[in-house]
Amino acid sequence: MKLLKYKLGILLCLTAIFFIACDSDDENIQQNPKPTIKFTKVGNEPVIAYPGTELSFSVEMAGTAGIKRVVTMLDSQEIPGSAKEYPENTDKGSYSVSYTIKSEEVGKTLNFVIQATDNEEKKSTAEYAVYIQAAKPEIEIRIPDTAPETVTAGEVVAFDIEITSATTLRSIKTYLEGLEITDLAKETFENPNSDTYVFSYITTDLNAGQNLSFTFEVMDANGGIVRSEYSVEVTRAVELDINEFYTLKIGAQISTDAGPFLNTTNGEIYVREGAAAKSANIDITLFYSNGSYGYYFVSPSDASIEAIFKAPDAITTWEHRNSTKLKVIQITPDEFLAINSAEMIQNLYTNSSEAEVEKLTDKLGVGSIIGFKTVADKYGIMIVRSFASGSSKGNVTIDMKVEK
Repeated sequence: MKLLKYKLGILLCLTAIFFIACDSDDENIQQNPKPTIKFTKVGNEPVIAYPGTELSFSVEMAGTAGIKRVVTMLDSQEIPGSAKEYPENTDKGSYSVSYTIKSEEVGKTLNFVIQATDNEEKKSTAEYAVYIQAAKPEIEIRIPDTAPETVTAGEVVAFDIEITSATTLRSIKTYLEGLEITDLAKETFENPNSDTYVFSYITTDLNAGQNLSFTFEVMDANGGIVRSEYSVEVTRAVELDINEFYTLKIGAQISTDAGPFLNTTNGEIYVREGAAAKSANIDITLFYSNGSYGYYFVSPSDASIEAIFKAPDAITTWEHRNSTKLKVIQITPDEFLAINSAEMIQNLYTNSSEAEVEKLTDKLGVGSIIGFKTVADKYGIMIVRSFASGSSKGNVTIDMKVEK
């Protein structure tokens, strides 16, 4: 147990190194003091794996002196088949590598090093670490069929979860949106191999309009972990004069996951093809700048995006190019959640001293809050919850509140 705890500690340190190397806006992984190639991690790989598991991880790259060759090293040895050559003068590129865990690697922390060489033979690196466990733990988490799918704000979500484990239980924990609810942690068990875990959570007005995502995590005495997900929709007791939209995914200009055009009235996202016919309903556009490596919201009326949104359905051919005004709003995420009226949104917008623009100049980051006023004089506000792949193929996930 002490050995496992020690190895997991090393793993967490290595993982921390990986993320510390990320730029706060672009998530650029920079291991060298003055790297010429910046890496952006794509995807969310596990930090624990098992024999036979195929790991697959990817990065996006941007090089100030070009990108010549990329390879992945393990224990200072090149992984066969991992090398990729890039054409001369390539300054941006994607790279992916796969690796299947071997049985003899059990108990080890594998440190994968992605090494990129530029056209001047200078090297930049990024690291990815994973700890290898012997086998998946035999743990079963049974959430009852009667667990509610919907509750009203202020109600208690409560039910019993039956848990069994082939190995002695060590702990049971509950997380809400990735943060542990410490009051629900349990580490003492009458029966070492089974437990009836009592889950209880009191919803609040701040939860109203959201889908709450809980994670139940069970660990056995060997450090084996199994997780199970549960979500519940929280509705408002009183109808509001605003519409609320959660986890809307908006793509950048060449994203294949989601379109770049937002209808703020109903929360619909439109892809580029066919957008001209829907132009009257498009209020906000997302694009990614390859010059500043950042995401930005912009009004469809802004002329600077004409060179970005060409065919299909070039924006210059749209019958309507709505003029939406945008402002950065300086409030906290909790204050955003507390917004429950059109008056509150309008006051935040009109009382803000920030500049009213059609194109934001601040990069969007997690927690950025943007107010807007549509051409129909409807006020709204949105917060960035996450973004994936710092590139024009990436996307941004937002929550939005807008007056009806």
